Amino acid sequence: MIPLVEYLNSKNETFTTSCCSGRVSIVIQSGFTDTVKEGCPWVFMSHTLIADVDNVINTVSKAINENEENQIIIIKFEGAIAHFIVRTLALGKKLLDAVRFVGFRDSGLAIGANGKFTVQIRGSNSLEVPISRGKDKLVTDEYVGFLLNACNEKMEKNFKMIDRLYKAIEDVLETK
Repeated sequence: MIPLVEYLNSKNETFTTSCCSGRVSIVIQSGFTDTVKEGCPWVFMSHTLIADVDNVINTVSKAINENEENQIIIIKFEGAIAHFIVRTLALGKKLLDAVRFVGFRDSGLAIGANGKFTVQIRGSNSLEVPISRGKDKLVTDEYVGFLLNACNEKMEKNFKMIDRLYKAIEDVLETK
């Protein structure tokens, strides 16, 4: 994602406001429907492939043993997101079409109260699975390993989509 951000910020027509290349996170929540990120304890988080799945499984097991009653530990994979401002609505539409063609279908174009046009890129490649409630493990270590490997596969796909996204955006900006 860094090369894409640098490229967008080097152009007069665009600049980024926020981005994330995708992440794997294991979090403790007060309930399954709790979506609060502020103050949510993190068991594990990575924006890259998980190199040592067994180590993460051990970290998860320790967190489960220390977990409080009714707290839920959840494994999540969230795809890439990015927001960037564009100079014109027409350019925003061209870029949005390219973004969606690459596979970021949940993306959009917002027109702010300040008159700025923001292309919003959102990956739909996700996973969210509860693995414990309190100190009760809901799944085996083998299944946790399966989920972490699935997150790695999703991250690899995500990185490939980011590469295609860079090329698609470059094509639009270089052939205006």
